[in-house]
Amino acid sequence: MFEVNGSSVIWRGDGETMRLDAWGANSLRVRSRMMGEVLDTDYALLPPADSAPIIEVDGNVAIFRNGKIQAILTAISAHDAENMARDECRCDVEFRTSDGRHLLSELSKGGSLNRKARHSSPSREATTTSRRRSSLTPSRSSTGWANTSNT
Repeated sequence: MFEVNGSSVIWRGDGETMRLDAWGANSLRVRSRMMGEVLDTDYALLPPADSAPIIEVDGNVAIFRNGKIQAILTAISAHDAENMARDECRCDVEFRTSDGRHLLSELSKGGSLNRKARHSSPSREATTTSRRRSSLTPSRSSTGWANTSNT
C-alpha cells in the first residue's frame, strides 16, 4: 500500500499517486497526480533544508513525522462483488502536531454524498493539477479558531 523512498512516502490507488516529502524542519510537502508519477517540480519553493523524518508503516496506516508536524495516512481499499460502484480505494490524510493536536484533515467521504477530497483536472502543460478539500477544526494556537472550508 505504501512505499517508503528515503525521506518520502508514496501511496498509489485508483489511478492516483500521492507523495509526501520532508521539506526542511517541521514541514511536509504533499503532491498528488492522476494517471502518472508525481512530477519533480519545485517552482516557487526554496530548496529543502536537511531534516531527519521518521516514517512508520503498519499495514494500511503510515505515520510520517518531521520535527513538530506529523501526517497520518490511512489507505482504504474495499471491493463489493455485488456492486462495483461501491468499490473504494482512497488514502485519507490528517495532519497533527508532534504532541498529537489536530491541525488539518481532508474532507470526509460524506456517506452517500460520496465526496472526493482531491479533484484533478488537466492543466495547460498537459499534466494534471489537484485541488484539495479539507476541514480545519478549532485550534488553541496563536491563530485562534479556524474556519471549515469545503473548497
